[in-house]
Amino acid sequence: MPHDPLFDSAWLKWTQAILHTQALEAAIEAIGSDEDLHPRLTVRTEYHPGRHGFAVIPEWVESIPVRWRLLLGDVANNYRSSLEHLAWALVTRGRTPPGKLNSKARGDIHFPIGQHKNGFNGSLSRNLPGVRRADIAKVRRGQPYRYGARNRARHALTFLADINNGDKHRTIQPIWAQPTKVGMEITHIEDCEQSSPTNRLKPHLLEVGKEIT
Repeated sequence: MPHDPLFDSAWLKWTQAILHTQALEAAIEAIGSDEDLHPRLTVRTEYHPGRHGFAVIPEWVESIPVRWRLLLGDVANNYRSSLEHLAWALVTRGRTPPGKLNSKARGDIHFPIGQHKNGFNGSLSRNLPGVRRADIAKVRRGQPYRYGARNRARHALTFLADINNGDKHRTIQPIWAQPTKVGMEITHIEDCEQSSPTNRLKPHLLEVGKEIT
């Protein structure tokens, strides 16, 4: 496919998002090699008679570094900006390029993210005026509404819109830890015996009051 300079700015924004993503991934991966970077926590134990064992429950969990949260915002902002530049390029090569539109219509150019088919269709004339049918078909192909009601909330574009909107208009977005393994050392036993220790990990966010093993 021949190079089209109309899409250069969208690709540059995409590249910037990749760089921020790599920086965030590097910061997270550094945890594995430096124990001082692990999110620190204090825990309590509760005896569960029905299970004949103890549950380990966090009482305090250290906050995730704010730099990670800033990087997450940068990642989302650049990916979203890439889509906006893409929308502008699609309108530019369509039937009614921005030069033929008034200032309000130009301001409405926007990459739509549709949770419902009717809402997406209704936004096209406003957000992507005059865009070619073939280009509309490509934009439509990746919309959340095409993935079923159960999967829309977990669609990548849904996450992107939520993070981007929150970061730009509300507050720095939160990041939570989710443990993938649990290690435990028993240092003292009293009025019980160690029979078959299990480190069952329940897959959920690391939060105060939620059992981890």
